[in-house]
Amino acid sequence: MNKPVKSKSTEKSRFIFESLRSTLPESRVPSRLFSSPFILIYGFAILVALGTALLTLPISNASGSTPSWITALFTAISAVTVTGLTVVDTSVHWSFFGQTVILVLIFLGGLGFITLATFLLVMVGQRLSLGGRLALSQTQGQSSIGQVVNLTKLIVIVAIVVQMLGAVSLYFSLSSELDMDDALWQAIFQSVSAFNNAGFSILPDSESLAMFSGMVWPIGTMTLLIVIGGLSFPVLADVVKRRRFSRFSLDTQLVLLFSVLFWILGALVFFVLEVNNPKTIGQFSFWHQVLDSIFQSVSGRTAGFTTVNFSDTESGTNFFYIALMFIGGASASTAAGIKVNTVALIMVAVFAAVRGRSRPTAFRKELSSPQVYRALAIAALAVISIFVIGFAVTLINQQQNPEIPFLDLIFETVSAFSANGTSTGVSAQVTDMTKLLLGATMFFGRLGPLTFALALAQRQAEPNIRWAKEEVRLG
Repeated sequence: MNKPVKSKSTEKSRFIFESLRSTLPESRVPSRLFSSPFILIYGFAILVALGTALLTLPISNASGSTPSWITALFTAISAVTVTGLTVVDTSVHWSFFGQTVILVLIFLGGLGFITLATFLLVMVGQRLSLGGRLALSQTQGQSSIGQVVNLTKLIVIVAIVVQMLGAVSLYFSLSSELDMDDALWQAIFQSVSAFNNAGFSILPDSESLAMFSGMVWPIGTMTLLIVIGGLSFPVLADVVKRRRFSRFSLDTQLVLLFSVLFWILGALVFFVLEVNNPKTIGQFSFWHQVLDSIFQSVSGRTAGFTTVNFSDTESGTNFFYIALMFIGGASASTAAGIKVNTVALIMVAVFAAVRGRSRPTAFRKELSSPQVYRALAIAALAVISIFVIGFAVTLINQQQNPEIPFLDLIFETVSAFSANGTSTGVSAQVTDMTKLLLGATMFFGRLGPLTFALALAQRQAEPNIRWAKEEVRLG
């Protein structure tokens, strides 16, 4: 076969085209910043490195001395991944500069690297490539890539406004307890930490939010911020736009249904198991107990704030909350975990299998088989990861810290993996090796499931060949 001969006119046209393309302004060239799903890892790693470098400066330490690099690294990872686990008292150990660094890391980590990077690119006139739009749509939980850039701008603006309103609400509660400047700083920090489900607290002389225990207004404000941040912008936008449950998208329906179910279940379990525990809520009035139980159910699944010390809670409570932490918040939210959406898909598929149906359905809509497989893969990898990490943590501390209970070690491991931050105080007691392992767990837990889901979405393709089917024995 003869090869086509390139004419001089063709070569000349290509030369002119390339010359014109090279003269276009940079803003016209689509950005390839997000060509790989692993850009999430690169971006968060850079944030962790910068945060660690700043927190190791003497100015970051309240005492003026150079902080330990392990403490700085652990805190930076915890802030960027919006986990909230700490090895030192944030309100005492870190100076105003150090707390500001932590606050900025929480804000950047909560919204996500891709969301913020896209927002900045759009602000300076850059365009996003098709691969970038796909990556962004997956992190936002969107099936369409057409409006992701406009949605990103709206997400950032709404997030800032909500956190400002939360700070104003908290300021009125704190202004009667603290001076004006301190109350304002505390309100801003707590609002940002709550909205991003981070769990960091700098309240003076208080274990997490123990200072707010039984106080309806500040606890209500914090709960609302956690819920807004943990449900995700797409779900909230769907609720505002369509207003009726029957009109919501299937994603919104499943997120709301299972979120409410887990909130009620968590509150009931906490109340029943802790109502007679004088170290937690046993000493309070009935409505005080109810308020704390509701807050712990909402915060214990995603944010990690506490009004009680989880080292004093019953073993059954901690065991149940391990499951809640593992689930986490909604996809595309500031919360982590394997996500409510993932659990909802698995539960619907399980229910369909139990009923003998090959096609799982919910609210008269059929679930996508590839999405169910993806949910099962994410959950399975998460369980395997926690098993391996928990085994390693147990082995390390069995030799050096045998007094730490096994359940506490597993609780801390799951809290780190799910970027939750609820703690029994183990993080401050373990060895440096365990701290590094927990830090790596926070990083992997925050980015692993999302990166894996994004990679699967980009690689999704049907094979050209279908093999013969054969049954496998089960049960």
